[in-house]
Amino acid sequence: MTLTTNRWLRITTLCVLYFAQGFPWGFMITGLLSFLASKGLTMIESGQLTAMAYLPWTFKLFWGPLIDSFTYRAMGRRRPWILAAQFGMAASLIAMAMMGDISANISLLGWMFFYLFVYSCSCCFCFLCVVCMFLLFYCFLCVYFICYY
Repeated sequence: MTLTTNRWLRITTLCVLYFAQGFPWGFMITGLLSFLASKGLTMIESGQLTAMAYLPWTFKLFWGPLIDSFTYRAMGRRRPWILAAQFGMAASLIAMAMMGDISANISLLGWMFFYLFVYSCSCCFCFLCVVCMFLLFYCFLCVYFICYY
């Protein structure tokens, strides 16, 4: 059973990968900032961390065509980007876990947020492209059957 032959395995894999891409967002923006606020994080520092997290998403418009322009033929157009971004997110989270007292160096934590969400943004773009291609095919079939039957 492979992803190319089993539709439910493809959908399940996409949902699991989408969760893995989105979970750090909720944890960092909600959980970690609340924890740091209880440790004395100021509103300005909280805003700076949130800005560092949002910054990669502002460049998604330019990042998307860059991702689409490079293809590794053996793996397809987006699979290498998804794998690299997932490994990058894992490495960023491991590096954050090894920082020790994260409330001591907020600027370093902000850059870690930035790198984590650059990888997360890359995953999100690739997943959305895959989902849109998947849905576009089924929308085309629906329109075809509605128009001709």
